[in-house]
Amino acid sequence: MRRFLASAGGFWGRHGNATAWLLAGALALVVVLNLGTAYGMNLWNRAIFDALEKHNGSDVLFITLIYFPLLAASVGLQLALVFTRMTMQRRWRAWLNDHLVDRWLSRGRYSLLSQRFLLDGW
Repeated sequence: MRRFLASAGGFWGRHGNATAWLLAGALALVVVLNLGTAYGMNLWNRAIFDALEKHNGSDVLFITLIYFPLLAASVGLQLALVFTRMTMQRRWRAWLNDHLVDRWLSRGRYSLLSQRFLLDGW
């Protein structure tokens, strides 16, 4: 596990991808903003039911109009969350693959592979 973390953690290190910290920060920001929209939805839910309970039609209309921008923000942030998470995963996997292949090739392991194929009659 320690060896894996040392290799995989290099993505955020000096020899890693330049955008790794930017993506991690964007992901954290989107998560916090997503939390904010969920809180806003809870506040909206309370306000709409309070207005319905008081039979206040003008407040219900106003609060209903607030819902649509809140919904659009929530959907947009969900899309941003998926996009940012998947972009980070793709770049991390590509970096890890390149890192492991470079490490494997630098130690001359490919020559052992060709020797084995020659011995097996390939």
